[in-house]
Amino acid sequence: LKNPATKLSGEKGRTWLYQLELTYPRLDLAPTGAAQGFKVTRTIANTDGSQEIRVGDMVKVTVQLEPLAQSTRYVVIDDPLPAGLVAVNPVFKTEEAAPEEEDRFDYFSPEGLMRFRPNHLEMREDRVLAFRDWVYHGPQVFEYYARAVCEGTFVHPATKVSAMYAPLVYGCTPKGEITIKARP
Repeated sequence: LKNPATKLSGEKGRTWLYQLELTYPRLDLAPTGAAQGFKVTRTIANTDGSQEIRVGDMVKVTVQLEPLAQSTRYVVIDDPLPAGLVAVNPVFKTEEAAPEEEDRFDYFSPEGLMRFRPNHLEMREDRVLAFRDWVYHGPQVFEYYARAVCEGTFVHPATKVSAMYAPLVYGCTPKGEITIKARP
């Protein structure tokens, strides 16, 4: 802020009740991330196994989280998508089917991590939000698919995991960068 001072004024002799709320990006957390209740990592991998992502490719987004407390109530994963990706919503019959995994209904991933099964899921234009009422201690994994829709190098904003009703209990990844190449 150019001028970090805030001044409130009103009539003399009255009792004033006020609330001041500032909303601004946490630029100090962008390079390193944070673990104030959750450890969080995110990976994006091409489903065809290649290291490059090209326009039209489907990628698997994996968010791994670990609560630092024994259990946490009402947890949200907020994963913003870079501009070159669009989330694939498996509910729509017009969407191309995501690669099927034999064990996707198991409680544990092939790596032995507990799956984060959301009570409510929102796939928006710019982000994926997953809500769970109760998260137990131990590493967990949340996975979804996205499609690369345009070429370029895009900033991937930090993924944040937080307790909805305890805003100081959160964790976030560092911001990243993703490059999507044109089809040959």
